[in-house]
Amino acid sequence: MGFLDNSGDIILDAVLTDLGRKRMADGNFQITKFALGDDEIDYGLYNPDHVSGSAYYDLEILQSPIMEAPTRVPSAIKYGLLSITRTDLVYMPTLQVNEKLEGKSLLKEGGVYYLAANAATHENLLSNNSNKSNRFLQPNTNNPTFAIVVETGIASGQRQSTLENRNASIVQTGLLDLNFEIKFDSRFIAGPRTLVGGKIANDSDNNLQMRLDTFATQNGVSSINFIDNYSTAMSRGIPNEIARRGNRATGNNFSQFEGPRGSVTALTFNPSLEINADGSAVPTYYTLYGRAGQSASSLGLGGSNTYDIIDTTVYVQGMASGAQLQIPLRIIRLAS
Repeated sequence: MGFLDNSGDIILDAVLTDLGRKRMADGNFQITKFALGDDEIDYGLYNPDHVSGSAYYDLEILQSPIMEAPTRVPSAIKYGLLSITRTDLVYMPTLQVNEKLEGKSLLKEGGVYYLAANAATHENLLSNNSNKSNRFLQPNTNNPTFAIVVETGIASGQRQSTLENRNASIVQTGLLDLNFEIKFDSRFIAGPRTLVGGKIANDSDNNLQMRLDTFATQNGVSSINFIDNYSTAMSRGIPNEIARRGNRATGNNFSQFEGPRGSVTALTFNPSLEINADGSAVPTYYTLYGRAGQSASSLGLGGSNTYDIIDTTVYVQGMASGAQLQIPLRIIRLAS
């Protein structure tokens, strides 16, 4: 893949996908719909203070390098644009991992979220990193102590996080995500375990009322028109009722969002059979797709053990808003 020279005007750069070429060869190729994305665009380049006036505000954006059209559908658009008929929407919800829920939120370690490949690895990590128990995801359990908590909301302080604003800007606009698509690499993850029911809210004294305790395994199916080897499973969300309640309770210490909050879901995972084995023999997938025999110190961890690791990405998308989130996940296995 390369970039197009965008110093002038690009009218259209189009190539046929593998399926498109097949249908053209069969004589039944017909364009019936299209999709738009803005993967390459940095909107921070918009400059309303340009000395040459309003005609130049978006000049740097218009001259941004544009990627060549790919032939594989999964490579085409990562951040698709939505068609919304409403003309009164000012803000769209986004997804963020919530790391503020003490006793439940899994925290990043070294820029990634750690998933233990098996129970022995999880116990070892807790023993060697006693002050970081909230950094390691326990595998294969419906009652995890910590989980990856995904929150939806309006990422702007221009709208106060009251329940009234939540209703007006998220619920009544049809942008409340109560169902999520979870896409994962099925070579490394057998499937997610996702939140079943629960509650999250604060009261007028800003006390947290949280029940995110019960999870269930969700079966995945092969992801159509996505990255090779990826599967898709569904996760349900619950209403996020952390809100501004008078002057004393803002909920900001429990939520990633300054603005109105929408919903919450939570995830843990079942490592695949190919990577979850105990013992000193290194499963093949770690040498093929990861790194074997990494020292604890090289990973920024405590203890003197060595570990095998695989880095992968989990994709989460809200079904109502279309908002997307990429979660960097590191699967770690005790080697010696």
